[in-house]
Amino acid sequence: KKNRKTLDQYLGTLRNTAPADEKKLARNERLAFWINAYNALTVKTIIDHYPVKKGWGFAALAYPANSIKQIKGAFDGIDHSIAGRKLTLNELEDNILRGELNEPRIHFAIVCASIGCPLLRSEAYRADRLDAQLKENANAFLNSERVRINLTTKEISLSKIFKWFEKDFRRFDRSTYKNIPEAARGPLEFFNEALDSKTRASLKANTFTLSWQPYDWGLNDKKLK
Repeated sequence: KKNRKTLDQYLGTLRNTAPADEKKLARNERLAFWINAYNALTVKTIIDHYPVKKGWGFAALAYPANSIKQIKGAFDGIDHSIAGRKLTLNELEDNILRGELNEPRIHFAIVCASIGCPLLRSEAYRADRLDAQLKENANAFLNSERVRINLTTKEISLSKIFKWFEKDFRRFDRSTYKNIPEAARGPLEFFNEALDSKTRASLKANTFTLSWQPYDWGLNDKKLK
């Protein structure tokens, strides 16, 4: 907020990118372009309203006082100009990243300025490193509190991201884990290679229950000294 010149310059490149030039990019270049755009525009939305103040009505009661959800239209009402398109954050996510590019790994890369989100990387996404970056993100999410598999109590606890975007992960369900709830099969199949052999064997052999974790919409800011 105090020194946003570089951010504003970058946002200017998003606005000034010609639609034809964006369309000519290879798939990983387009993915990196739009993931970076989403994260930068989310940061812009926050610092344009920072410190975030509690609003009025239902949102003020339903979400933390410092949440991005207190900013009216943060996801579905504020238009951003990118490569010849006017898009809200929701439209960028749903129409391009999930629609045109059809990439479920974006759910571990785009950050909605909330504690419940994946971590915001301290570097831009790059086409030549994108697969490695997305794999790192997915593994970090798997090894966080947002994915819990208790082999003793036979309980699975997942971030609501997997509930909200169940359709994006359904394609990974190969009926390997027939004893676990259907909504958890796709996500755990997605992570299958990263699971240890004991966990995979238990998921195949036992019946598990599934619960969804409360999503923390508190702002992922950091107090400056």
